[in-house]
Amino acid sequence: TPFQAALITCIISNLGEAPAASLAVQGALLTFMLSSISFGLSLLLVVAVCKREYLETFKTAFPQPVIYGFFVAIGLAMIDSSLKVVVGEDILTACWNNRICFLQCVASLLCGLLNRFGSRYLHHYLALPGLLMAEIAVVYVCLAACGVSVEEARDDGWLFDSVSTGSVLTLPANYVAHPIGDVWGLVSSQIWSILASMIVVLWVDLAAGTVVPIEASAGGELNMRSELARAGFTNLACGSTGGGVCYMSLSPTRLNEDAGGGSSRLSLVFSILTSSVWLVCGGSVLEFVPKPWAAGMLLHLAFGYILEGAWDPRYVLTRSEFVVIFLITIAYIAKGMIVSILLGCILCCM
Repeated sequence: TPFQAALITCIISNLGEAPAASLAVQGALLTFMLSSISFGLSLLLVVAVCKREYLETFKTAFPQPVIYGFFVAIGLAMIDSSLKVVVGEDILTACWNNRICFLQCVASLLCGLLNRFGSRYLHHYLALPGLLMAEIAVVYVCLAACGVSVEEARDDGWLFDSVSTGSVLTLPANYVAHPIGDVWGLVSSQIWSILASMIVVLWVDLAAGTVVPIEASAGGELNMRSELARAGFTNLACGSTGGGVCYMSLSPTRLNEDAGGGSSRLSLVFSILTSSVWLVCGGSVLEFVPKPWAAGMLLHLAFGYILEGAWDPRYVLTRSEFVVIFLITIAYIAKGMIVSILLGCILCCM
């Protein structure tokens, strides 16, 4: 995916092509690939074994405070990831010591806020695509006005370097030079963390983040069997071609609405179009993508999660439930996603 390619390109540009960096990148990509295949198989197994009525009850398996707390936690995680794509691993140090990095983070946050609130208040399916195209135009106009060439902008970190399409199958041969045994040792050391994350976080996200919140505005319940089956096949295909965990839905879910989707047919057409462009053009497209613009797309979703978890339910939840959301957020900052979600479930059962 473009986000995965951007992330891997950022890692490579920061770590270089040293053997240790090469092993780390190959291990990360192999982890993405195996996680996607495992997640797809688990979804298809659940669809094959469970009856439809059991799948429908899955949507109500998590207490509301846990779902909203998860929204806030995943929003914070997405903010962190998006800014790391722009300035590297140590965000605060980079912004403090480098004025350009600080400006890049500010531009990323502005793009994210514009995307979030523009699509929130401009109720039209073309609002978000229009904003995204306008942001790219503004970036290049600003570069031209400052007399900065494309090559200089790329050297300063405003544009991405083109390394690969972000797949373990498409990295240059001289970069991926480690035997599978060395890489597997790196991946297997994190296997339990991968499985726990897949089971807890991804399943909560699948149920709470995509299917449930939009059902009221969809005019009826969504079919969980078709949702899970479609997501399972998509992850198998993505993992088999070297990609990471993904979620594909043609239903009127919250994520599709946030991404600017209008109808199932239109979403399918644009999905095929963008996927084809990415597969054909690959990393050459990435060379002209502004980093703040790419981060702003992810920040758009991140701000949406935070608003949905901390602001929108203010008239629905009690003070004690907001305390649970706050504790989940603190636990995420201190100990990570898995601990925060498990803590929320325990608190709601007390």
